[in-house]
Amino acid sequence: MQAKTIIIWDANEIPDQCSDAARFRHFCVRAKAAGASHVTIGQIPASDWQKADERDPHPQWDSWPVWSRRNAGIFKLVLPEELAPWLPRQEAETNLALLEERCAILRELGLRAYLDVHEPMWLPEAVFRAHPDWRGAQVECMPLARLPYFSPSTENPRVRDLYRAATTELCRRLPELDILAIFTNDSSCGFEWSHTYPGENGPTAVAAVPLIDRFRAFLTLFQKAAREAGTDLTVTLDNSRLYLDNDHYYWMRLADRQYIDGKGADGSGFAAGSGSNGWFPSGVFPVLGIPRPVAFLRELEQAAASSTPRLKVSFGACADLLIDIHEAFRASPSTGPASRLALLHGIAAARVGNDRAEALLQVWEQIEEAIGTIRHCLRGASLTLVGPLMMRWLTMPLVPEPTRMTATERSNFERGRVARNEAEALDYSCCLGVTGITGRSGADFARLTLSTAINLIRQAAGAATRLADDGHAAEELRLLVRRLRVLEGCLRTSRNFIEYEYVRSSRGPLEEEVWYRDQYATGAINRASYELRLLARAEVDNVLELATLIEEAEAPVIAMAANPSGEDSLTFSPELPAQLRRKAEIMLDHWHEYNQLYPPVPPVVPGL
Repeated sequence: MQAKTIIIWDANEIPDQCSDAARFRHFCVRAKAAGASHVTIGQIPASDWQKADERDPHPQWDSWPVWSRRNAGIFKLVLPEELAPWLPRQEAETNLALLEERCAILRELGLRAYLDVHEPMWLPEAVFRAHPDWRGAQVECMPLARLPYFSPSTENPRVRDLYRAATTELCRRLPELDILAIFTNDSSCGFEWSHTYPGENGPTAVAAVPLIDRFRAFLTLFQKAAREAGTDLTVTLDNSRLYLDNDHYYWMRLADRQYIDGKGADGSGFAAGSGSNGWFPSGVFPVLGIPRPVAFLRELEQAAASSTPRLKVSFGACADLLIDIHEAFRASPSTGPASRLALLHGIAAARVGNDRAEALLQVWEQIEEAIGTIRHCLRGASLTLVGPLMMRWLTMPLVPEPTRMTATERSNFERGRVARNEAEALDYSCCLGVTGITGRSGADFARLTLSTAINLIRQAAGAATRLADDGHAAEELRLLVRRLRVLEGCLRTSRNFIEYEYVRSSRGPLEEEVWYRDQYATGAINRASYELRLLARAEVDNVLELATLIEEAEAPVIAMAANPSGEDSLTFSPELPAQLRRKAEIMLDHWHEYNQLYPPVPPVVPGL
């Protein structure tokens, strides 16, 4: 395999474990053994100041800022005095101390630090009321946000001074920091007159300054700040949205050790790698720890064949298995389907024995096929992320008329549900501010797609159960079985939710009845009532089973906060099992409404 600088990107898939120094050390030891030179250090606890806005008229529902709460930013690590009235100093000091602790571990192991930040990150509106000339671009995703949010202007001299001073202090405190990776124009941040969600916007005086020059100046600012601290930085900026892939002239204007969208001044790439096992691209979040070995190895092959000098690898929550695959790949790289399967067969054999390795390979392939199938179900983010988690399908009751739910009943699901108003909060078809999977063709497609994925996941869980009876991987496989069953439950909820909403929107109260020709001539029932009750019963049974699976798990199987106050739209409450059982109770409390809202049509008896 071509020698490369290997950057290990641990996606910190399990919330509230980013402060676990022992877990970080264990990961770093394994990463170094796998050939790593750098480890990312930027995972921080969620920011409380970004969770709620005093201007927000609907604080009970989540909104756009949730996407920024866990993202590191320069001012969330080193707080300038000018921002102290609005941002909590204790939070910044705690975050920086956490990163210092990680750098001490890296120093001991001879590793360097790689820090991901989102910049320029939005600041509270009060900052810009006090300093109007600091206001940069409007950056919120408008279908998700109830309020406008603005990032600071990187063209303002005083704002640049704040960034430079904070970065100098950051580099002094973190001498192991070697690579600063900036993500922009999404989630929490954006540049003036770049393509943010509300469209190109910003201070009028900045509009004429070429975007590439402003990007280069911003990257140079960080490098100069690092030199003031006695260190050097490689700085990357991703998601620039320059849309200039065919005009290399723009990238030629970058300085040494600067990259935009993975491209440097000489045309070289910054890094190739594997990210499919990270939390967002995994396709199964909020379910944790389901590995994608097939995709992982395929991505390693593609990265090794590239000309980039660095390899960037994400292991997510499946580090033990994926590091084993990575080490085997370094020793003897696969180059295509045949050698890929041979390498994976060897990994499987080491876990369950040569005679059963084929069965474990089949489990991994079924997982990959299921995830590939699910991906067709929703545009953008994965279905499991948007539906069961962010729209709270998992905890939101399916009832004939959602507006009849009481405030107490709504509190079972509304804390984490993304909504801009009352109508969206109770709309089964709403998915992150837009209409989700609706209509006959949409429901039919979802039913086919999700049924296929559910069958594949069920088969994988069954095979893994049979493999988990002995061998050193028995514990790993038993946990995988539970996680697969939780994923199956999330997919069942998704299918039930989509079909339930389709029946509600397509069947009228008196549209059609089902006739049972029994001897008592009392068999007429409303078709909508019948179909909705079948789906509701399936969901009641499903969530009760899910509650037990989650409650009895010996390790995290789904993204849950450490305490109820940590719940948001990207993390369930630790009370999730109770919420699932409460969902079933609420659905049963409203069961009589099927007969009220969809009354049976009295049968017409001949001769009477």
